Amino acid sequence: MAQAKIPIIIGVTGHRDLREQDVPTLRALVGEKLDELSRQYPHSPVTMLSSLAAGADMLCAQEAVRRGIRLVVPLPMEEAEYRKDFSPAEEAQFDALLVKADDVFVVPHIEPHMDGRDFLYRQAGIYVAVHSHILLALWDGTLGQKGGCGTAEAVDFMLRGSFDDGNYFRAANDGAVFHIATPRKKNGTDFPITCTLIENEAGSLHETLSQTERFNCDCGKWGGEDGYPLLPDSLMKPEKIQKMQAVYHQADQLSMRFQKRYVRTMGLLSVFCVLLVLCYLFYDEAEYNWMLLCYGGIIALYAAFYRLIVRKSYHEKYLQYRMLAESLRVQTYLTALGSNDCIGDDFTWTQKHELTWVKEAVCALSIGKTEQTVQSVQQAVKESWIDGQSAYHHRTYKRDDRKHHASGRVTGAMLICTVASFVVVTLLEYAFNDVMSSIVLTLSIRTWFKILWGCLSAVTVFVSGFYGRLSFERKAYDHEKMALLFDTAAKQYEKEPGERQSMFRALAREEVIESGNWLSYCRENRLGFNL
Repeated sequence: MAQAKIPIIIGVTGHRDLREQDVPTLRALVGEKLDELSRQYPHSPVTMLSSLAAGADMLCAQEAVRRGIRLVVPLPMEEAEYRKDFSPAEEAQFDALLVKADDVFVVPHIEPHMDGRDFLYRQAGIYVAVHSHILLALWDGTLGQKGGCGTAEAVDFMLRGSFDDGNYFRAANDGAVFHIATPRKKNGTDFPITCTLIENEAGSLHETLSQTERFNCDCGKWGGEDGYPLLPDSLMKPEKIQKMQAVYHQADQLSMRFQKRYVRTMGLLSVFCVLLVLCYLFYDEAEYNWMLLCYGGIIALYAAFYRLIVRKSYHEKYLQYRMLAESLRVQTYLTALGSNDCIGDDFTWTQKHELTWVKEAVCALSIGKTEQTVQSVQQAVKESWIDGQSAYHHRTYKRDDRKHHASGRVTGAMLICTVASFVVVTLLEYAFNDVMSSIVLTLSIRTWFKILWGCLSAVTVFVSGFYGRLSFERKAYDHEKMALLFDTAAKQYEKEPGERQSMFRALAREEVIESGNWLSYCRENRLGFNL
């Protein structure tokens, strides 16, 4: 099984013309930041993304290799052509680093193609920024230019997404740069070499990396075996597809694990509430004063238990890991189809803010060469994705619809019992008053009926609330809609063979939007301290 953890990606950009006297200080600062990230997030493997240009790129890569950090090299152009930009000494350093790289590939173009080497370097800068959690920039602070291809432009790509991808609304908590102030030979200016963290939103980098670390830590604690394959074995050869599927399986299993814990927790909280009602009724109706102490004890246990489950974050982890799993499932299919798009770019505005770590995780796992798609691949993906999801949603719609009607029957039965007890009490009170005054186990039958009546009402309320939080009706409706979507996609696949790639891309976008809708209404079901 491929390593089932999300890597922290450190992208590199920087000047080629470093001053010799600055190199030791720059090495020390770069090493310090690499060591700091490894210490702070020990469960998350670190990967450096460096094009190995002369100067800053090579310096950072050397420090990464020295620490055993995985090195991935996205080249701006074919290797033979790229070598023309190196002196003999630089080419020797390039070769020494290249043999230690885990992966080397030419970056795909995000912007419309233009002639010239500057365009190719610009695409490499965009690729590094898009696929990195943080950009390590050895930069003199000079502002970039529109259409430029240098270090300043790479910083803009990371912080503002200022390139021609049509995505104008980037979340404020997305993008971070370690700026190491670096003098250049050609400028002749001198200033202190310092390191500053630049973020669009203070604390956003730590939040993103902490959530990534939490997932990786949970994988280490509860990670299981591989689940069902997303694709046939013949399409699982690329390493990045294997990694996507491995992390998908972990996210899927962890999500289901925390969902079960969340449901059990809701049940236990409902039991606490019923016990509180019971204690109050015995105290009030039977005048058992010692029940007051029981009432206080149950409240204390309820509060302690609630505080514990809030710290455990069962509901939040269930939702977050489910969104990661669904995003990676869709991304795996797109990657198998030869697409270089990141499905995280299709997140809604709300998703971009709430799921920044998921978007970054998908981008991090998408690093690497993408194979060109062929018709046989399209058919295999269609069978795994469209046919598989159609069958899943049809099946799950029927299951949740049954559960919805079953929950309605349970709630209805409790309500009938409550009404029936009211009728019996009313009949006995007015027609058989002496019976109601009879003593059973030190209490009158009237008192027993009052306690029973109150308990039935309480149980009805709590059962109704329990099933309401599970949202079976809404889930059944969503599965019905998604089944229709995949049925429509299957028809479109056969109807328009020449438009299949576009159809797959549109389907991926629809899935992500629907997942966002699911997340929105599920968030409303988080547990509260309600007595």
